[in-house]
Amino acid sequence: MNKVIHVALNDLTISFREKGIWMNLVVIPVLLILLIGFVNGQTVGGGTTQILMDVVNLDVGEDGEPSALADGFLQTIRQTSERIVLCPMDNDADDICALDDATTLSEAAQTERLSAGTVRGTLIIPAGFEAAVLSGSAVDVIYRSDVDPLQPDFLVQNVQVAVQRVGAASVAARVGADAFSTLSDGDAEAFGAAVYTQAEANWAALAETIAFRVNDEDESSSDNIGFRQSVPGMGSMYVMFTVLAGAVLLLQERKQWTLQRLITMPVSRAQVLGGKMTARFAMGMIQYAVAFTFGAMLGVNFGDQIIPLLLLMMSFVLCMTAITFLLGTFIETEMQASGLVTFFVLITAPLGGAWWPLEIVPPFMQTLALLTPIGWAMRGFGELLFYGGGLTDILLPVAVLLGASAVIFALAITRFKYE
Repeated sequence: MNKVIHVALNDLTISFREKGIWMNLVVIPVLLILLIGFVNGQTVGGGTTQILMDVVNLDVGEDGEPSALADGFLQTIRQTSERIVLCPMDNDADDICALDDATTLSEAAQTERLSAGTVRGTLIIPAGFEAAVLSGSAVDVIYRSDVDPLQPDFLVQNVQVAVQRVGAASVAARVGADAFSTLSDGDAEAFGAAVYTQAEANWAALAETIAFRVNDEDESSSDNIGFRQSVPGMGSMYVMFTVLAGAVLLLQERKQWTLQRLITMPVSRAQVLGGKMTARFAMGMIQYAVAFTFGAMLGVNFGDQIIPLLLLMMSFVLCMTAITFLLGTFIETEMQASGLVTFFVLITAPLGGAWWPLEIVPPFMQTLALLTPIGWAMRGFGELLFYGGGLTDILLPVAVLLGASAVIFALAITRFKYE
């Protein structure tokens, strides 16, 4: 065992002598943690990012007040997230909407504010919205945004949720009114309106039941949701880069005959290989230590589940070490190795949920994520950091990662050559 440790320490010493090691191990991961944390809705110094959306509600009565359904539609959008601010109706004394005392918005003003980046999106509720919904007629709610429509967007998803709720309640109202008219001579339209109101109430109750929240005793820690995603995500991605780089080192040592000279010394082949794999494993754990230490400095509360976190990290790093070992049996040139490592990481990291939460991607992509080691790792981190899970909640991800490690190591051993 001592010889394995000596080989590992020697490899680590050589690795830390490389120029630029600190750039890849510390600087770039830290910058990406910040960037991805901001993208996922994090602000410096705590406080959740507010998302502004301009609203023009044209469905008003003779008294100038908005219709009940239009007002309920906007209330539904508010309920989907506390981060959404509807302008101008939600403007405050600090002028969070940047309206400069304006109390109404024209479509031209909306367009100008959207182009300037003042707001994330604009919404126009047409006149006759309430009447159309209650009668079951088609009605167009106009939403505009500069966000790529092919990319998942937080705001548009919340607007779509509100639209679906109104649409479902409208269908229920029409079905109820039609059924009532065939069974009674009473006021079918009034009955339909009552059904709509009840359907909306049921939707609201359901939304309260399934609303997402961070399960943490310290509710202020929900301000760190962006970094809770980026710390394990970017940490895992750079663990992949750091550990898989060992495939290049194995190739270099074979070409330089360093590996062959080692096995002529009083060290068994298994000890040589064990030491080198131990070194890659240690580098991966060091990378995680850098990421999570920086996360703690940013104020992220990782809870008291230290053992489950370490177990999940170790399982993922072990799996990456096994893949490194296997990859070293296939590659023939350093360029080929670098290309394969970069391709593997940049494909599996976003697919596995390192860049964004898997909850925002389509179901088929969530399924594909489970074909990658990082997908299982991020599933485990999500259970621990977002849902307050414990050891029992990560047993499946850990078991999958350890099982994959055993299979990959066994395959690599049958293929590995020292020459």
